[in-house]
Amino acid sequence: MLKKLCNALPITLQSLLLRIALILLLMTITRVIFYLFNMDSFAHLQFTDWLAGIWFDLSTIGLLFMPFIIFSLLPKNWQTNWIIRILQAITFFVPSLLIVALNLMDTAYYNFTLKRSTADLFVIVSAGNDIGQLLTSFIKDYWLLILIFILGVYVLARFYRKTNFRNWKNKKNSKLHVELISLILSIPICIFLGRGGIGLRPISAIEASLYTRPENSALVLNSAFTILKSIGKSDLEEKKYYTEKELDRLFNPIRTSNPQHILPDGTNVMVIMLESFGNEWVGQFNKSKSYTPFLDSLLNKSWYFEYGISNGKKSIEAVPTISASMPTLMDNPYISSAYSNNQLQSLPSILKENGYSTGFYHGATNGSMRFNSFASQLGYEKYIGRFEYNNDKHFDKTWGILDEYFNPWTAKQLTKMKGHSWQICLRFLPIIPISCRKCGVPK
Repeated sequence: MLKKLCNALPITLQSLLLRIALILLLMTITRVIFYLFNMDSFAHLQFTDWLAGIWFDLSTIGLLFMPFIIFSLLPKNWQTNWIIRILQAITFFVPSLLIVALNLMDTAYYNFTLKRSTADLFVIVSAGNDIGQLLTSFIKDYWLLILIFILGVYVLARFYRKTNFRNWKNKKNSKLHVELISLILSIPICIFLGRGGIGLRPISAIEASLYTRPENSALVLNSAFTILKSIGKSDLEEKKYYTEKELDRLFNPIRTSNPQHILPDGTNVMVIMLESFGNEWVGQFNKSKSYTPFLDSLLNKSWYFEYGISNGKKSIEAVPTISASMPTLMDNPYISSAYSNNQLQSLPSILKENGYSTGFYHGATNGSMRFNSFASQLGYEKYIGRFEYNNDKHFDKTWGILDEYFNPWTAKQLTKMKGHSWQICLRFLPIIPISCRKCGVPK
């Protein structure tokens, strides 16, 4: 059955699929090598992590190999032209060798950076003459990776020749219109793969956290993908205004304190993020008409700050700041920057270490401002958004589920959780990170 199906495909498509399969196989092999060299960093690995890696590999292929795919699916009579054949070879070997080389390079480099390389790698390489000085040491320490790369080059060259349909015996001629249809259909398929699906935005490195544990993101990703996705992203420039001695003299952040147990151990935690809420809207602050009666009732029983310093101007800048103490340090928001996949110590990760379960309630459409991906990256155990609410009758067609519906629904969802004691509170704006202590916590 499978053989008949393959024979029904245009011969140009059969050749292309075999070559794409080889690229996928090489990417998977380099991922296995990456894992073997860095096993200590990936203690909790699952089979689904490898499947997720294939999905990101397909996205990389959709981004890098579209020219090759188009040249390969031109009608076979056109491919007799020597210019087309040269363009085919260039658009196949250049990205293939880059992918293999970058993955193998990061196999050694990951131990120092604990992340896949991004576009700033080229800035580092071009700075000074360190590469020339370290080249001999690299060859000595990682000669095995160099041999694997040479073997990869050999396999690519050998297989490329064998999958050339012009060398096949007993090949069946396919009709011109069938070849043209496969060519036309290949373009939207490449776009679909390159975007990583039909989501609101194309997938980026941070989406890896949706498919695996945050600490395994580097294994799921591939280096070509992270470099491609970080090109054009603004980087941070390191500033050194003071020496370390001057800094210690002016300000030393290390303090010895005597913590006071203001709240009982195991108290449930709910952080409500309010957007565009000035003091004039909160009755507790303006002592006049209140638009937030329930919030007013919480203020006397909660920890709040009357004054604060803004850490950003946009919604996308709020979550890194509040959940991970990562303020806006550059023009590009942290979530969409080249650093978004870095491992951070965050509020949910600290709470998890202390026996809490965590959730991030956000009434907007899943994928909005990548909050769902970033919440997973930070360590929130679950993300609950518009899709989980599952009732678009309450969708305002712009921002998400209306708060008047999402707030009570959120409260009901919390009360349904068995073995947990939750503090219930209504949701005023579209973000509520929540955590609770597991089992036996007083209300």
